[in-house]
Amino acid sequence: MTDKFEYILIKDPHFKWNFKNSIRKPGWEKKMDDKIYQVISYMKEKKIKNLFFTGDVFDKSKISSWSFSQFQANMKRLRYFKDAGITVYSNLGNHDLSNGGRENIKDTIFAAAIDLGLLTYIGTGMEPIRFEAGVGEVLLFGVDYHVSIDKVIDEIKRVGDYPRGQQSVKICLTHSNITADTEKLSDLTYGQLSVYDIDTIGCGHYHICPKDGAIQELNRTTFLNPWNFSRESRDYFSKLDEHKPEFIHAEIYFVPNADPHFHYEEIFLDVGKFSETFHVDIINLLQELGKSKFGFFDEVGEDLEQDEDMSDDAVLLHNLAKTYEISEESIKIAKELIS
Repeated sequence: MTDKFEYILIKDPHFKWNFKNSIRKPGWEKKMDDKIYQVISYMKEKKIKNLFFTGDVFDKSKISSWSFSQFQANMKRLRYFKDAGITVYSNLGNHDLSNGGRENIKDTIFAAAIDLGLLTYIGTGMEPIRFEAGVGEVLLFGVDYHVSIDKVIDEIKRVGDYPRGQQSVKICLTHSNITADTEKLSDLTYGQLSVYDIDTIGCGHYHICPKDGAIQELNRTTFLNPWNFSRESRDYFSKLDEHKPEFIHAEIYFVPNADPHFHYEEIFLDVGKFSETFHVDIINLLQELGKSKFGFFDEVGEDLEQDEDMSDDAVLLHNLAKTYEISEESIKIAKELIS
């Protein structure tokens, strides 16, 4: 007799319906909806009930950024999963937290989603969520985003030290930059984390799929590190069509008196070309300016609207260039792009 546990893993959804977005072309929200429908359709077909996120469920962390209509639009999408009989589990990403990613869940949209029964939280310091699978048992842990990497390591160690039975499997959802090697954006490497007694680590925060693939095993620990779901381009490295949003289908097989067997598969979503969704010119300019936040164009746009009655356009360009510490030519280009 074989018992099986299945789940779907998605990296960093970044739900942000009804928010102004300067870098995306009209229709981008429908494209996000289409991806959700693809996931739900797949899970219904395979009769999978458990969906794991790696944090950053939402894109905006400050309550002051949200309106009631935006709140309703984003909760509506999470409710799609609940209505389909799917339970969503997630740790906290930096975009889910207040105060610049500090350890604070109170008064966040993430907390509101928990209260509505649309999210099940599994995070730092919590006892694992247990799933029974016949003779086997799955222990689900979560490690939230933390500014201190030492705190992340301490929590990973806690998960590794957590006692388990012969037929128990440990899964840990994380939200740090975890890569195979010490790369530019790495906080931690597979080698550092593979020394702990954890079967599978779901990696969030790092939006790029590592060059050696989304599924890698080292020292009996499997790292699931796919392309992020929302096809964010804030990293600039992933602005081209090599970024193919995906999710991972994981299966764990339990057999009496034997070690569990794992099977993982990447499932790529049907999406259009990057240029069909994004204003590539705006992203290129952001890259040239070294601006990490796409809100830059919203800020410039607001200033342009406030000062549009100025008779001397040269003075306007000079003042904005000084404010944003960039060239007047860049402000001129930004003005043309957002007009």
